[in-house]
Amino acid sequence: MKDVSATAIYGSRGSNGVILINTKKGQKGKSAVNYQYSLGQSQSAKELNLLNASQWARMQKDYFLNKPGYSDAEIEQLGDGYDWQNAVLQTGVTQ
Repeated sequence: MKDVSATAIYGSRGSNGVILINTKKGQKGKSAVNYQYSLGQSQSAKELNLLNASQWARMQKDYFLNKPGYSDAEIEQLGDGYDWQNAVLQTGVTQ
């Protein structure tokens, strides 16, 4: 509202205009609040039994017996490697 009526109602404070907001009134009776919440957890059903890095290199060495493959020193350097299943299939929480 930006006219003489705004100035008439609000005086000098209404000279730049007035915004009137009409809100609904509450009804008699008990107040009611609706609330929903959901929480879940996701987990891998089964973990696969896989070879680690050293076991895989030894299997390759045994499989290709007559061909050049990994030396024992190279296999030792591999160690256990990295458990990718554990890294990727972690338990997750959803909301």
